[in-house]
Amino acid sequence: NDVKPEHRAAELFAQYDHLGKEALDPQAIPVSVAGRMMLKRVMGKASFATLQDGSFGPSGGRIQVYITNDGVGEALHGDFKHWDLGDIVAAEGTVFKTKTGELSVRVARLRLCLF
Repeated sequence: NDVKPEHRAAELFAQYDHLGKEALDPQAIPVSVAGRMMLKRVMGKASFATLQDGSFGPSGGRIQVYITNDGVGEALHGDFKHWDLGDIVAAEGTVFKTKTGELSVRVARLRLCLF
């Protein structure tokens, strides 16, 4: 497999979790993550998934990704809706905080990793 994520969940939480939404969002910090899809919530034009990458820290090696039609395109988002829990997923985008304050990645590029 040729996926080489640049960031790990534990590293992202250590660097950015202490920042508030107002401080983090305008920075549009680019990140690249990959991991096993542990949770998936599909809500029409937007979806959330939790990826686990094996890093250790308060996050448990998990990071949430936010996938939208606007971010990745309607076709790819439609494909994502059929991916299974346990699949290995790679995502690139920007780190941000959700309305509930959870550190997440707003996805611009998404890929199902095949071995």
